[in-house]
Amino acid sequence: MTSKQERLQSLPGVDHLLTLAGDDDRFRPMPRKVILEAVRESIEAVRKDILADRPAETGDKAILDRAADRARQRMQNRLIPLINATGVVLHTNLGRALLCRD
Repeated sequence: MTSKQERLQSLPGVDHLLTLAGDDDRFRPMPRKVILEAVRESIEAVRKDILADRPAETGDKAILDRAADRARQRMQNRLIPLINATGVVLHTNLGRALLCRD
């Protein structure tokens, strides 16, 4: 067996990492779906690093750290607060109002 194969086989499973994430405070306010996608993406990123002969940590903690960063990025609020003032400018009764001639 080659070193690549050994390193790929040493990668932890998704279920194992999800169990560890359940005990990790960084993942507590996050939905399971976000955590699952982050864990899968992190394992895939490490797998690609191994196949490309780049250095990569294959331990549980290193992959969970990557997953926490990815999940935190997904959970960031991307909405921009704004004020909807169209009702103030365009009122439906404005055309019916009687105006004084003076």
